[in-house]
Amino acid sequence: MMTQRNIGKIYISGDLLGSNPDEVATILSEISFVPVRVEHLWSGRRFECEGLSPMFRELSEGECTPLYELIIVSNKDGAIEVTVLES
Repeated sequence: MMTQRNIGKIYISGDLLGSNPDEVATILSEISFVPVRVEHLWSGRRFECEGLSPMFRELSEGECTPLYELIIVSNKDGAIEVTVLES
């Protein structure tokens, strides 16, 4: 179950978003990601996204928002599997 304390930060490549927006939507849907803040980082050509996901651990009060890495594996059928790791 997701609460407002299941918050985390991820980065999305601007190149990936520009070339495959449907794939990005599928990946975010797989982890039930609800964005609460998105910032375009022009110099890094990426987007910094903070949001809620049941795949993120629940934070204690006053704890800083952790960064998560998404490991994406696509099988032969085109289905994807997303693993979430805290950096």
